[in-house]
This record gives sequence, structure tokens and C-alpha cells, in this order.
Amino acid sequence: MTLPFESGVRVTSPFGLRADPFTGASSVHSGIDLVPLLDADRTVRAAVSGSVTQSRMVTDPMNRTSEWGNYVSLFGDDGRMYYYCHLASRAVAQGDRVEAGQPVGVEGQTGRATGVHLHFEVRENGVPVDPSSLIGVANVPGAEKAPPRWYDEAAAWAVEEGILRGTGDGLQLDEPCTRGMMVVFLHRLWKKLRPS
Repeated sequence: MTLPFESGVRVTSPFGLRADPFTGASSVHSGIDLVPLLDADRTVRAAVSGSVTQSRMVTDPMNRTSEWGNYVSLFGDDGRMYYYCHLASRAVAQGDRVEAGQPVGVEGQTGRATGVHLHFEVRENGVPVDPSSLIGVANVPGAEKAPPRWYDEAAAWAVEEGILRGTGDGLQLDEPCTRGMMVVFLHRLWKKLRPS
């Protein structure tokens, strides 16, 4: 499964029971709210390959999906339904075939949203399921996941340069790492990840 943002994701509101951001009342959040790890990376990408079932903006308050505002729904090849909500714009139309990683829209704040983010929802047989486990991120606010290839490249470089030591989840900051080394590391990483 592909992450909805190329630079990685950060959870802003988890799946499950939460305080409603508008009323404060306890309510069930049937998806997970995500933002990209890099501010410039606002393109939302298909998590799986499949067919677009809806690509529209709903404004009728009598329609429950008006909370989603501008959204795309995708019937995945895995048999699940995927919803990408609060989009600023859509890049696909109903009936389109999309491949995992293909852009479906741009992160936004349409519908019932307190800020710019992606509401990412997954359903199996019409029942919402926790999408955090599918994309491999913890279902807690602030949890992050970067794409493995970027993490691996950055970690390998940092170990080679003496900024980090160890491997995998055991990476630690190396004692002789200077502020200058960290600035160089961050600058190179920014240059690698920024959109062209």
C-alpha cells in the first residue's frame, strides 16, 4: 500500500472515539486525519490501485457526505472502498482507473474541517476500518511515517557521515555530531524531498 502523501504522513486525528472538534461531544471518527511530512507536498495519492466511484463536491447539508466537501472515493482492487476527503481540488473523474501512487487530488479544507488536512477513510463491506494499520502508522495524534526508501537513504548517509550510529530502529545520534553536520544533513534531505 502506498502512503497518501509522497513525503510521508503525520496523524492529526486518529480513527475511533474522539471529542468532536466542533462540539466537543464524544463521537466516532470513521477515518484518520493526515497531513504530509513536508508542507510543500499537498498532492494526495491513491493508496491502492482501483476505480474511481465518486469524484465530487457535496454542499447539500442534508447529504451526510457534505461533511467531506470535495472528495474522491475509490473501489480498490483489494475489494475495499477508499475515501479521500476535504480536498482543495480533484485530479480524477468518476470511472477513471488509477494506479497506486497516482495523484487523486490536493489536500484542502472543504466541507466540515477545522484546518487543511486529508480525511482518509477505508471501508470493508460498508464498515469503516482503521486505516492506520493499513498504511503502517500508529493510530495516535502526532504519529509519523516516512517512505521507506527515503528513510533508508537518509539513515545510511547519516551513519556514513557520523551523524547517527546503529541500524534500523536502533539508530541513535552519535556523540560527535555537530550543529553544522545536522544543518548539512537537513539541507541535503530538503533538497532531495522538495517538489521540482
